[in-house]
Amino acid sequence: MSENWEGISRLQVAMRWVAWIDCGDADETAEINESCAAKRFEAELDALPPNSRLIHKGCSEYPHSLRSWSEAPPFLYVMGELSSKEHVAMVGARDTDGEGLRIGSELAAQIAGRAEVVSGGAKGMDAACHRGAMRVGRTTVVLPSSIDRMSPASNRPLFAKVLAQGGAVLSELPIGTTVRKHHFRRRNQLLVALCDKVVVVRAKTSGGTMMTAQITSNAGKRLFAVPGSPEDQCALGCLDLIRSGAAEPAWRPEHIVDAPLQTELMMFDHPVLSHLKRMGMTRFTIEDLCGVNNRFSAVVELEAMGAIKPTSQHGQWVICGND
Repeated sequence: MSENWEGISRLQVAMRWVAWIDCGDADETAEINESCAAKRFEAELDALPPNSRLIHKGCSEYPHSLRSWSEAPPFLYVMGELSSKEHVAMVGARDTDGEGLRIGSELAAQIAGRAEVVSGGAKGMDAACHRGAMRVGRTTVVLPSSIDRMSPASNRPLFAKVLAQGGAVLSELPIGTTVRKHHFRRRNQLLVALCDKVVVVRAKTSGGTMMTAQITSNAGKRLFAVPGSPEDQCALGCLDLIRSGAAEPAWRPEHIVDAPLQTELMMFDHPVLSHLKRMGMTRFTIEDLCGVNNRFSAVVELEAMGAIKPTSQHGQWVICGND
């Protein structure tokens, strides 16, 4: 690591980090012992997991969306590569039923071709949205724990896949921090601040997801909710948000993201699009997909995602953007 962090000396960074950890304010460096600060900071850097890094607010890599947030953490712990695309947070109840998880996963896949899908890595809806996004691209996880103690532990294989597929995992918590109850609210605040828009896929009338919706409204950011059945307890929060006018109803990616689908991003991952790329084809029929597993359902999935569309010729589709 160089001795200068983009105009700020290593010692200055160490002093600010210790002040942040000890006092909660990176500017309170007057009483910090330089020698002790340097040793503590070096120990923190040595404890970083492989392929991770600590960035500060003065770094060019620090997310632009956080710079104007008055409560932005002066430091972030990052694994993987941060995205420069529009960020869309997708959140929902942990105990969402199978149908709700399917809806969240499908919508995440559709959005991921247009923007960066961000969620909190929790069980249930968060995990479903991360998995859906990775069907066509990458995703970002905002943790309620430190990056060396990723929580929940049961989702660590998912986090490893996020990183393997070019995504990012980040936290504001110092190394060795296990998750505490108050970390969840702070994680949700960071997630909202990082994103341009927030989508509530499923929510009960109270709980963590509705707390995130309130944080979004307080921040003045656009809030969307996916309508569901009034008989589903995990859809009632969404219906309340829509009825009150706090959230805009949304169930298709174009309701949320204006950017066009980036089909070139999807080519590497989806078996149909990978097959067509190898064949040098942009228009195709089912017969052209011989050798692709579950080709009928795959075509239906891609059409629902907006990646392909039927042509005027019966039984033929075209990759969007190539017509």
